[in-house]
Amino acid sequence: MTLPLQLYRWLAPRLIARRLPKIEAAMAEAGFTARIPERMGHASLTRPAGRLIWLHGASVGEGLTLLDLAAALRAADPALQCLLTTGTVGAAKVIPPRLTEGLIHQFAPLDTPDAVARFLTHWRPNLAILAESEIWPNTLAALRRADTPSALVNARLSGSSLRLWQRLPRSARKVFGSFGLIHSQDDASHDVLLTLAPEAEMLRGENLKSAAAPLPADATALAALHAAIGTRPVWCAASTHKGEEELILAAHRDLLDDHPDLLLILCPRHPDRADEIMRLTDLHLSRRSTGALPDAQTQVYLADTFGEMGLWFRLARLTLLGGSLVDGIGGHNPWEPARLGAAFVSGPFVVNAAPDFAALTAAGATRMVDPNALVDAIADLLYDDATRDSMAQAGATLVRQQAALRDALVQKLIARVKS
Repeated sequence: MTLPLQLYRWLAPRLIARRLPKIEAAMAEAGFTARIPERMGHASLTRPAGRLIWLHGASVGEGLTLLDLAAALRAADPALQCLLTTGTVGAAKVIPPRLTEGLIHQFAPLDTPDAVARFLTHWRPNLAILAESEIWPNTLAALRRADTPSALVNARLSGSSLRLWQRLPRSARKVFGSFGLIHSQDDASHDVLLTLAPEAEMLRGENLKSAAAPLPADATALAALHAAIGTRPVWCAASTHKGEEELILAAHRDLLDDHPDLLLILCPRHPDRADEIMRLTDLHLSRRSTGALPDAQTQVYLADTFGEMGLWFRLARLTLLGGSLVDGIGGHNPWEPARLGAAFVSGPFVVNAAPDFAALTAAGATRMVDPNALVDAIADLLYDDATRDSMAQAGATLVRQQAALRDALVQKLIARVKS
């Protein structure tokens, strides 16, 4: 073991011990007190019989992507069982209601030797699949000791992460050499990982989020919202952050001058910011979390709930993807509206998903808009049915192409499941 990895193995439990009270408090506040031991590797469910694949992603987006990948793995081999782990309370609220037969969810073990050892002793996975940038040295070391094959899918390393690993080449080769298969979602990650894991099978593919199943929507809730909204035009601002709502609400106020019946569905990335957002405007606003439906007086419908984005994409004529209007956030997953045939636009700050936006923009499925010119950008598309239809069709076509690439990856993963 290299010196940096020895230092990490010693330091990680101590740093995690400092963080643990905050982790436990957040879980308790969200109603997951009984599941706190899962973070320390204590399973709360029985291991199912047969071959089991462990899939791990950080939060909601990665979890939904892996949920779809798990379903695809089971469709290809129904005898497989799949354990999906995530680390956030948001994911623990969104993922379990969407589990199907053969899929179970747990909180991921924190990356300490003891927690990971307990986790692996109980679950005994036949293959471990980690997603994106979930590179945990103690977990990978434990998988190597257990002779458990592992794969990294949808690999995406930030510029700072890439530079760090390049400065520690021996440690990087030890860590990334754990993976027998690495699937990268962008060229930069692929090219560097090729040098760090020369013995791994390397795949350069598109973002797996592009091939995930469409976000679901409760049919009864959707019908009730359609009835409440009627024929009013609707636009949606999805996954917004602090600093963006001000721009969006100001734009909506201007749009109302010419289109007084226009409804904005505002979906903050973090619903617990609802009170803060309400203080930003004197427009007539109602909150989804109260159970209220938008009425004729509602100008802004604040979607302050988890797991209902599929509703909002289906209801809106046009969606603005947040996390993109101010610098420093990096943008969010553009494939979610594309899979539903929804016309959508984005601000220019999308570094976290730049290849995805580039592909969708080139196909004519989306547009980048100037944060200072939202009113014209939104108004032009809201009332241009032909252009919106063309954007939606272009996105749906690209999604179908990406699904074929995902299916090829599924076969390679199944081939690596340990007997």
